[in-house]
Amino acid sequence: MHLLNSLTLLQVLLASTATAITLSPLRTIHQFPNPTFLENIVTTRNGTLLTGILGSSSNGGALHLIDPFAAPSNASTLLYTFPDANSVLGISELEPDIYAVATGTYNVSTGPTQGSSTIWVLDLNSLCAEGTPTVRKVADLKNALSLNGIAVLNKDTFLAADSFGGTIISVDVQSGAYEVVHNDVTLAPNMSAALPIGVDGMKYVAPNLYYTNTQIGLFRVRVDPTTGAATSPYVKLASVESPDEIAVLEDGTIFMARPLEGVVERVGQDGKRTVIANKDIEGVTAVTLGRTWRDRNVFYASTFGGFAEDGAGFREGGKVVAFEIREPILATVNVYEECIGTALSRDDGLLLPCLDFSILPPSSSLENLH
Repeated sequence: MHLLNSLTLLQVLLASTATAITLSPLRTIHQFPNPTFLENIVTTRNGTLLTGILGSSSNGGALHLIDPFAAPSNASTLLYTFPDANSVLGISELEPDIYAVATGTYNVSTGPTQGSSTIWVLDLNSLCAEGTPTVRKVADLKNALSLNGIAVLNKDTFLAADSFGGTIISVDVQSGAYEVVHNDVTLAPNMSAALPIGVDGMKYVAPNLYYTNTQIGLFRVRVDPTTGAATSPYVKLASVESPDEIAVLEDGTIFMARPLEGVVERVGQDGKRTVIANKDIEGVTAVTLGRTWRDRNVFYASTFGGFAEDGAGFREGGKVVAFEIREPILATVNVYEECIGTALSRDDGLLLPCLDFSILPPSSSLENLH
């Protein structure tokens, strides 16, 4: 962990209230050409965003880096292209600037190619010095039908959702060994549905694993912090159709993307749901929270652009958007004192801030949502 001058404690006020929520207007950070299906979004330590494309038409699985503080025309750069895949699925932070990434081959119309799922480790620490991340393959999960969301338990172990297989798999980052640790009915896909996706988005906030099932709702289970195996019954928090990725605060407050409805909802510990975004966000797939002083009350979301009215194709290209909740929320997080960063000039002219300023410590609860 990179320590700066001093550690301070910030009470970031982001929690549920009984009154109406005041939202800022939706702001488009960057929009991709149509069709572009953005599957996920994660906030990095310096405030930039990682987003992956599902079913890319180019060769390889495309991972983009988005600067939310730049002009929309200059906010995105292709960070890395993963081989032998056309989709970047789950993304989750293992330790500062190091991410577990799931890739595979996926067709939006026909579904996944079985046996194409691969886990990688992406290290951004080399980005400023070398201009490119360091990438290492962890394992090919040939038995998985289609990996989706990722939830990190610790720097050595994470859980991966197999949406079509209806299981959750534990993966050892160092050895690449993996095994199924959850095979519950709450994870199962509905095979008679048009798109039989079961367990989808996941987040781990000790001691609980939170996850969505696209067909039936939002769930929680207490898990062993080392193995990820269940240590309690599976609990349904909310019955809801088509939930996708989630973000979870330390107090258990959940923010949930619902792409078919075009809304982002907040779900309290009591299961009460409140819509916090429902305009110009059709096809929203994932949501994450800002991690710098400048955007500490800002939510970022990725979309696939929504379906066209005639059902053929998409209404628009996928985009990354931002909106701000102006009501205080209740979550205590450790914040490092902000320091001055430098910038990296790339061949494409995009200035990317180096990874040493405006940061919060890594927390899976502040990441998004597959």
